[in-house]
Amino acid sequence: MPSRSNSVTIVSMKRLLFVCLAMPLSLFAEGGLPNQPYIYVEGRAEVERSADMVTLRFDLVASNPDQANANQEVQSKAVKILGMFNERKVAENDVIAADLRSEPQYEGDDEESSAKRGKVIGYTVTRSFKTKVRDVTAFAKLVDELLAIGGVEFSAIDAGFSKQNELQDEVSAKALTNAR
Repeated sequence: MPSRSNSVTIVSMKRLLFVCLAMPLSLFAEGGLPNQPYIYVEGRAEVERSADMVTLRFDLVASNPDQANANQEVQSKAVKILGMFNERKVAENDVIAADLRSEPQYEGDDEESSAKRGKVIGYTVTRSFKTKVRDVTAFAKLVDELLAIGGVEFSAIDAGFSKQNELQDEVSAKALTNAR
């Protein structure tokens, strides 16, 4: 025999369901379309400019059986790279020489033996760089010189604009004019 509280709950739920079905769906869509006539306007604009900046992302990598020697190799190459950027008049705040990572290399290191590590046979030391080169004409020669140092592994080279926000404002203004 059902209890009184269960029957009251079922009756209440039926009433709630009936009330919800009786309401017009337009009450639930209040935030949708406006009630009065409206005009939808769309504007388009395009601005063509050549990139005036290149962002280089690369890692400087060295491997050596001795961790201190691998670290020393990376640090000496990093000093050369920072000197090269200084010679090319790359602003200090446009160069980010990030973290220094050291990872051991194991004997027989491959996918199959990742669960069982052999003895350590050396170390790989890595330092990440992110640099904005604002002189696009010197970019190609700079990349060649970086590769000549050795141990440089590029992860990305992106073209961009030094005044990105101003360019977006210009495109927005032209799109608004086009919409009018």
